[in-house]
Amino acid sequence: MPWGARTSNWRSRAWRIYRDIEHAAEEQVLADRVDATRSAFIQRGIVPLGNALKQGDRDSADRIATKTMSPLSLVLSNTSDALDHWQSEHGKESFAAA
Repeated sequence: MPWGARTSNWRSRAWRIYRDIEHAAEEQVLADRVDATRSAFIQRGIVPLGNALKQGDRDSADRIATKTMSPLSLVLSNTSDALDHWQSEHGKESFAAA
């Protein structure tokens, strides 16, 4: 198995573990948004891009990478940043209260 595939599997497994943990309501909303945008990025971006590359369809691969993945990546980045910010702020509060 190529290194990138192992890394991807590890990240997917880690995300599933995190996703299945019970969270505070506000964190759960943010985690659900990340999960939805992550799934969209994979299903509408990574998978079709990989298929286009395997078929040697460079035009489709280019279109998917620039027209589909780029906007999805921005949304995923923004939702992930919102979750990270929430966790950081609440982690500081928990630490200060301990």
